[in-house]
Amino acid sequence: LVEDIRVALATKADPNAGLASPAFNDYTPLIFLASTPPSANGHQVAQAMELLITSRADVHRECGQMFSGRLVPLRFAARAQNEYGLETLQRHMDLGDAFQWAAGENAEGIMLSELRREYGQALAEKIEAMASFSYVASTQLRLFASPIFPGGLSPACAL
Repeated sequence: LVEDIRVALATKADPNAGLASPAFNDYTPLIFLASTPPSANGHQVAQAMELLITSRADVHRECGQMFSGRLVPLRFAARAQNEYGLETLQRHMDLGDAFQWAAGENAEGIMLSELRREYGQALAEKIEAMASFSYVASTQLRLFASPIFPGGLSPACAL
């Protein structure tokens, strides 16, 4: 992935090129990478995002108008609970109060990392253990139901 992006950028590919598609209106490579669900390849996705950003991919560039509005890559990463993507984008944006922002986006991983940074590992682990649901499993369920990702959960499945 990283090498493919490196080659494309070396041949003068525009890191801010948006896809002309009704389903993915003006999605940039950064948005697609930010939309990646949590996986074992998270570090590689974050490296690819970092490469795009250092090649002047705009972290503030919104997608085209969609049913959910015009969103920046950070919002896509928060919705997908892409922790590595969130961390990468967060280094290049000013979120103000990161904990408050993460609470509004349901980005539990960022909330826990902020607690860890401010109050230590022990408190973060204690709070994480109090959760009745796994945020990673919940994210996978949301993605399975999402029209953006190829999921199969729909009202028709209940019949």
